[in-house]
Amino acid sequence: MNIIRIEKKLQNQTDQVELIISILCFLNGIHLSKTEQKALSFFVVYGMSDKTDQLLVKSNLLPNTGSIRNLKTKLHKFGFLKRIPGVYKSYEVNLSDDFKMDDNVISLVIKTDRG
Repeated sequence: MNIIRIEKKLQNQTDQVELIISILCFLNGIHLSKTEQKALSFFVVYGMSDKTDQLLVKSNLLPNTGSIRNLKTKLHKFGFLKRIPGVYKSYEVNLSDDFKMDDNVISLVIKTDRG
């Protein structure tokens, strides 16, 4: 087995998560725009809340709450979000337990097999 180590310095934690999300999308053939990836990174870092929704609008990432609802539906369709049972139109981030965040470092191990 060969191991390739790539290090990349990024400005903040949302940028770190966005990079991992773009890699996951590439490997799984999922098309999300840069804006959608950035918004998902906000949900991962800041959590699924009205406060995060307001932050997305305030930062001009998404124009309004209707756009946020549409994005949440799309992210749910691709498996990045899951519904909270018993709570109407509520989601939580659905990333693997192996996806761990530290304040400074995010690691990703990619194993590929020929087959």
